Amino acid sequence: MIVIILFYSFIFTSFLYLIYLPFKKKLKKSDKLTNKLNRKINWIFIILFCLIGIILYILKDYRTSSKDRLESISDVKIPKGFKVIKDEYQDMQQDYCILYNIKLDGDAISQMKLSIKTSKFYNNNSFHNNAWIEKDFVVVDSVKGLWCKSPKGFDFNRQDRSTSYQIEFDTITNNLKYRECAD
Repeated sequence: MIVIILFYSFIFTSFLYLIYLPFKKKLKKSDKLTNKLNRKINWIFIILFCLIGIILYILKDYRTSSKDRLESISDVKIPKGFKVIKDEYQDMQQDYCILYNIKLDGDAISQMKLSIKTSKFYNNNSFHNNAWIEKDFVVVDSVKGLWCKSPKGFDFNRQDRSTSYQIEFDTITNNLKYRECAD
């Protein structure tokens, strides 16, 4: 990833330097550009290259946290008292996947169950067993999603355009797995 950031920094700084070259030639012809001033300008471009690289590096990881994404997509509140097992962002050009796994402790489990059952997407009459049934989905504000019971606990599914969201809450192992993938 750092190689890509350095590459983009180099390209941008080189582009700026190419814009500067015609001015440099005119200044040299008019004897207004001394060797000392030329060195200073070259150092400015080197510092600019480094600053752009640092800024791009800082901005590369800027995204909404997985926890916040999970809560807003599925209309649940993750209670305090959990341990993050995995939080990965897999970038594949315009496609991506977010994998977020957490383990809840004793008190958080009952709070999580309550949060699921009060979600606007919860369908008490639906049971998920490796097959999603279209008529079970809940539509709220033109958004279609479904929280339902499953053999291991609760499952969630939602599809928005080219992005799919899946959550498995295993009440036996107290693990919650969130997967968000854009195609």
